[in-house]
Amino acid sequence: MTSNYRRGRDAEYQAREILRREGFEVIRSAGSHTIWDLVAWHGDGRILLIQVKRTEGATVTAATISSRFKEAIDQLRRTPGIPGGVPQIWVRSRRGWHRYEILPGGVAEVPV
Repeated sequence: MTSNYRRGRDAEYQAREILRREGFEVIRSAGSHTIWDLVAWHGDGRILLIQVKRTEGATVTAATISSRFKEAIDQLRRTPGIPGGVPQIWVRSRRGWHRYEILPGGVAEVPV
């Protein structure tokens, strides 16, 4: 049986590889004792501060993410990040990856 830690770590590795394919350099916060699982930066100046989540649900929308991960999103919103860094929550579902930017009043899906 696969542990929650291992499933979470595997999702973080997958997200890291997606970012690398998109041209980002990525640091993973091993052990997840910080709010950010991944910190990624691109040569064009973009900086992403990402928390990675998993869900078994097939339907993933901004509303379901806001409800299901409310506590995590509130913490991401309150936590100071890197100046210029964009806080995001990435969710892996049965239907693939969904990326959301954390905004002051909610979340917005990031087009890929």
